[in-house]
Amino acid sequence: MKQIILYGVPGTGKSSIARLCAAKLEIPFYEFDLLRSKLPLEAKDPYLRMPSTLAWQLIGPLGKETAVKGFMRVRRALRPIVTRKLSDLTSDFVAEAAFVDPSIDQRGVALIILSSKEQHYSQFFVHRTSSPEADQQFKAARFIQDSLIDEAERLRIPIIDNISTAELAVADLLRQLNFDMQ
Repeated sequence: MKQIILYGVPGTGKSSIARLCAAKLEIPFYEFDLLRSKLPLEAKDPYLRMPSTLAWQLIGPLGKETAVKGFMRVRRALRPIVTRKLSDLTSDFVAEAAFVDPSIDQRGVALIILSSKEQHYSQFFVHRTSSPEADQQFKAARFIQDSLIDEAERLRIPIIDNISTAELAVADLLRQLNFDMQ
């Protein structure tokens, strides 16, 4: 069974890689960020709707510690929703989201990163307008990415650096997850 879950900070190309991978494998693609739109309006936890790169604002001034703590609180708040969705998926799929907790389910999990700060900055602002808040989001994303790399190394999860093209990243992903494309 081909079940692939990609996670990482915004602007690393997770969605592009996931869509391309799903198309290559001819299996469904799920964007777990959309799970938030199905939350009941009365959901009380402020982290349920908070972007993972802005959650530090509920803790204190932007720094590595607050950025990572905020991200982890978003992840913890969304964990039951992600767990429920994953339990519903019994066939092949590719899914992606920034806040996926890789310890929930290690079926084909990989971390997508962009090691080049300049390339990440450029890609981060493809879907965002530059502003002081967006610049802070990018800074938070870089702090969070460092923490996610440490986590992936500790859990022995493949790390895919999207430094070249999405096609090469997909090839690297499938190779590291041992999915034979023949």
